[in-house]
Amino acid sequence: MSISPTLIYNIVQIYKRVSNLSLSEKKETEEEVDRRDIVNISSEAKRRHLLEETKKEVLQKIKDTEKLRI
Repeated sequence: MSISPTLIYNIVQIYKRVSNLSLSEKKETEEEVDRRDIVNISSEAKRRHLLEETKKEVLQKIKDTEKLRI
């Protein structure tokens, strides 16, 4: 199985999008924060969650790309 440059580009774009989620979360207004329950999550747990979400998206993109080839 070969990996095309387009697939690599898509993976990098997904990674950028997912890694920027934490930045957008920081920009939430205080009103939005007040409506949510506040839970403290360790940085290690956040990192694991981010990696898991990235992995899921990348695998889904790969599956979608494979379906298009068939």
